[in-house]
Amino acid sequence: NFVTGLVFIFVVGIILLATMALLPPFLQQWKDYPAVTTGLVLAPRGLGSMFSMMLVGRLMRTRLDPRVLVITGLLFITFSLHEMAGFTLEVSRNTLIWTGVLQGLGLGLVFIPLNVTAFSTLPGHLRTDGSSLLNLLRSIGASVGISITTVLLARNIQTAHTDLGSHVTSSTIDAIDISTVDRYQPLGQTVLSMVDLEVNRQAAMIAYIDDFYLMMWLALAAIPMVFLMRKCRT
Repeated sequence: NFVTGLVFIFVVGIILLATMALLPPFLQQWKDYPAVTTGLVLAPRGLGSMFSMMLVGRLMRTRLDPRVLVITGLLFITFSLHEMAGFTLEVSRNTLIWTGVLQGLGLGLVFIPLNVTAFSTLPGHLRTDGSSLLNLLRSIGASVGISITTVLLARNIQTAHTDLGSHVTSSTIDAIDISTVDRYQPLGQTVLSMVDLEVNRQAAMIAYIDDFYLMMWLALAAIPMVFLMRKCRT
C-alpha cells in the first residue's frame, strides 16, 4: 500500500502543481487578465479542495472504502482536465471557475483517503519516515510536472506556430494579399505583425491543450493502480 501510495502522490504532485503553473501565464498573457483577476478566478479551486476534504472526513466515518474515494477523485480530476483540453482563447470565466472547482474537489477526495490507505499497512515505527517520503515524492512530482509541462509548452508552441504559419498564404487569407504586403512598407509590416500575433495566440492555445491532455491521460492511467492497494479499515 505504501509503495503504491508513493506512486500516487507523485502523480498527484505532477497534476496539482503543473496545472497551477500553466494557468496563471495563460490567463495573464493570452487572456489579458490582470493579476488580481487571475487570483480570483483560480481561488475557487482551493475552495473545492477544502470542501471535499471536509466531506471526506465524514464519509470515512461511515466505513466507506477509501479506495472508492480515491477512484472518484481521480475521475473528477480526469474529467476536469478533459474539459480544460477543450478550452479556447474565448473561454469564459465561468468555465475557468467551475473546472477549477471540479479539479479541487477531485484533489481533496484523493489526498486524505490516499494517506489513510498508504499508512494502513505500514508498521507504526516506520510512519514518521514514511510521512517524510510521501511529502518528498509529492515535491519531486511537482518539480518534474512543472519542468515537463513547461518544456512541452515551449516546444509545442514552436511546432504549432510552424504548422499554422505554413498555411498563411494568399489563398487562405482572402482579406490580405501576402505577396503584395511588402509594397506598403511600414503598413505592410504592421499587417504581417498582426497576422503573426494571431498565429502565436493560436499556437499557444494548441500547446496548452496538449499539456492538459497529457495530464488527463496521466490521471486516467493512475486509476488501475488503486486495485493494487489492499482494503483497509478506517
